[in-house]
Amino acid sequence: MGEYKRDKDKGLEIKIPINYFPNDDDTKKPLHSWKTTAHLFYHNWLNAVYQLTPYDLKGLDK
Repeated sequence: MGEYKRDKDKGLEIKIPINYFPNDDDTKKPLHSWKTTAHLFYHNWLNAVYQLTPYDLKGLDK
């Protein structure tokens, strides 16, 4: 939303983000229906990285 507001304030001709604001009215606060999905995506990615990272505790003595 920051980029949209910045460009709109500069007077640039830009299109409103599709399905971002309620009823495509940029005076209303955006719905955060993606927030739960984003957290789940990030959590799953971090879990995969953690599980695939090889840990060799013997190397800590060096």
